[in-house]
Amino acid sequence: MNDSAAYREHRARRWLSGGAFGLLGGIALSAIAQGSLGGWIAVASACSLIVGLHTFGRLGADQPTAERPARRKKKRKRKPKDEG
Repeated sequence: MNDSAAYREHRARRWLSGGAFGLLGGIALSAIAQGSLGGWIAVASACSLIVGLHTFGRLGADQPTAERPARRKKKRKRKPKDEG
């Protein structure tokens, strides 16, 4: 992983952690007494979580996966038709 990828991963983790803590804070404020302020903080934090998840998902897999051979499908046996 080069420096640019490491920075992007760090930035994505910051978005996720900030969004998570902000969401908890917004829910706590809504539960205590500041419903409208807590609601706005919760919505903004949820948007931050979405940005963090999107950024983290765009980074790709950690390591390339090994090629697996294609699996064969098992053939089903046909039931004999009842004549009669």
